[in-house]
Amino acid sequence: MTADEFNSLYPVGTPVVAYPGCRPEGDSNDERLVTRTRSKAEVLGGHTDVVWVDGHGACIALTHVDVVTDAEPITDLATAVAVMGALPMPAGPAQPATPRWHQLRTELIRTVSPYMPTTAVTEAVDKLDELIVELGAPGLPPRGGAEAGR
Repeated sequence: MTADEFNSLYPVGTPVVAYPGCRPEGDSNDERLVTRTRSKAEVLGGHTDVVWVDGHGACIALTHVDVVTDAEPITDLATAVAVMGALPMPAGPAQPATPRWHQLRTELIRTVSPYMPTTAVTEAVDKLDELIVELGAPGLPPRGGAEAGR
């Protein structure tokens, strides 16, 4: 589903189950959040449809968001277990908090993307990433590793 399609169907505040890491089909131990959208969906970096949700500091790809319908509302833990077949909380070890530099980087990309050509945004993000690595910000992914959400 594209960001435009999502926005035409679901307003900000729509109840969702979000999977910040992997969907349960990919890793049943990864984090799942029972939450609500806190922004309109948009295209991040010219290629990924994303939305921001309450309780999570970074955007989440729409492929990792399931809308909770009126037919199956999640109002309490027992209902969540009945609807989802699992607990609406991390099933494995606690996920580390998103580093502040990553939150600011995501917010910067979200802010400038509508006003700059995609190539300029990509170049700016590359320069920002070089600076982050140079400064040795805590919580950096291993050098050369692919970064999610970019």
